[in-house]
Amino acid sequence: MELLGWVWFTSRATVGIVVCKNEVEEKAYIAGVSGHNENADINDIMNWGAKFPLEEAISLINRSGTWKKRPTTGAPKTEPEKRKFAPGPAVSPEREATGREMSPFDRLNQMMDDPTFLEDFADYISIKKEIEDAHENRILRLLHAQKDDTVHDFIIKILKWEEKWEEMKYSKHFVQTESNIFAALTRLLMKMGTPLDVDGANSETFLASGFTWEDFTFKIYIGQGAFVRVMYKEEQIFQST
Repeated sequence: MELLGWVWFTSRATVGIVVCKNEVEEKAYIAGVSGHNENADINDIMNWGAKFPLEEAISLINRSGTWKKRPTTGAPKTEPEKRKFAPGPAVSPEREATGREMSPFDRLNQMMDDPTFLEDFADYISIKKEIEDAHENRILRLLHAQKDDTVHDFIIKILKWEEKWEEMKYSKHFVQTESNIFAALTRLLMKMGTPLDVDGANSETFLASGFTWEDFTFKIYIGQGAFVRVMYKEEQIFQST
């Protein structure tokens, strides 16, 4: 699908709305995302987001978002009136009735009161969880198939593949992201491992969380960006982009 535009809403969590176009029509989707990588978050919303009213999405992006390419839906059929300032969205019913525009957050809250929207969003969360569980189970089966003396080599093999994959995504597509395989491995080993005390002796700048499993330590750093650093015993063997 072709990306047309997007808008973010951020407080304690990040919610994104994306407008995109397939071969037939323009559509809008909404989803909660990690907020660590804009390109990856946009792709997640396009692939797994809940359906969102297209005209509402266009209105929100007009007010607070970014257009890569203007949609044909809602486009004016005639030239707009010349104004002193750059043309903006048409006057909304809210402004006509109250003299002020409804803020993007108020409009989003209004959509949250729609039972249909909540059902679609719940379906999205459920489907995403099923996909994540399937990825983790696949890694778990492969892990159980290893002998005791090959577990280390199995993990190293995944990390080396991940390093090449992330380098390819960045060099060819200018996207800093991680694969579903590495994400599933990290989630699985986090469940099987021991949490790292990031506020105590292991405290580091921007270290948000971490865990140990066997002789591996995974550290997750979050600052202006986010990345994962993997240690084997005392040696760093991998760092995500």
